[in-house]
Amino acid sequence: MQAITAVHESGHAIIAIMLLKTVPEVIYSVTADTERYGFIHTKLGWEYISKEQIIKLLAMYLGGYVAEKIIFGEENITAGSEEDIIKATNLATAMLKSCGMGSLVASFRVKNLMTNNFIHDENNIINEEAKTLLQNSLSLAEKTLKDQQILLLKMSDYLCDNRCMNKEMIKEMIGRYAEFFSENELIENGDLLFYRNHLKKKFSPYQIMRRRYLIIFQAY
Repeated sequence: MQAITAVHESGHAIIAIMLLKTVPEVIYSVTADTERYGFIHTKLGWEYISKEQIIKLLAMYLGGYVAEKIIFGEENITAGSEEDIIKATNLATAMLKSCGMGSLVASFRVKNLMTNNFIHDENNIINEEAKTLLQNSLSLAEKTLKDQQILLLKMSDYLCDNRCMNKEMIKEMIGRYAEFFSENELIENGDLLFYRNHLKKKFSPYQIMRRRYLIIFQAY
């Protein structure tokens, strides 16, 4: 069980590192909880979900499943990914059905007497978009972990013999075994990722004057 859990949790961790640029605080391959064999604790540096991040978050949820497939082979994948798959499916459908992240900005509900003021996905448009999103996320997770297969093997091997790995140990392993990745890419504080800088650039005096001139020019 520890070997399976080591591979599974390493898959989640590597996707978080490579796609979300976030190092988990800790990875456990053995816990005292009889209902939970292992887990990773990841604190993202931001509190929002943008459209661009959805596929990366989904890939992280599916990272354990994909890691098992790569290391043990498809025929030896275990049923331990049930909760991850549920989370991924719920996130994908919620983003499309409630958060306006799909082709139609609307709120979708199953048709019944209480949902008359919602859109009903009678043509399965949202369901098909959710399936495509999940499949693309699975493909992204597979590509990412295959690209980082040495790191996946090294991390899994360590966690197979040791119950946990802390943040500093993870960073050290990234530095030694990660392919095409620099620690400079890691995000420690998400406050300045995009929105604040973007707003400040829009607010700059130069940009404001430029827009005024464009408006005046277009008026003539």
